[in-house]
Amino acid sequence: MASNLPSRWPGFTALQLHSKISVREAAAVAGVHEDTFRAHYPHLIKRVGARRDVVTLVDALTCGEAKEE
Repeated sequence: MASNLPSRWPGFTALQLHSKISVREAAAVAGVHEDTFRAHYPHLIKRVGARRDVVTLVDALTCGEAKEE
């Protein structure tokens, strides 16, 4: 599955797609408010520190893709 990821999003490498971004950035990528992202996609949010929550870029892109369909 990882091999076809860059072909779905040609502007990104596989390493970039698996990078961690903040929930605020993920919400911007998905085109929703941060609170909405937290309410609708809590399963994608990972806690990596006491005050830091992250989402992988590919998950954020996929959320935005599902919203458009």
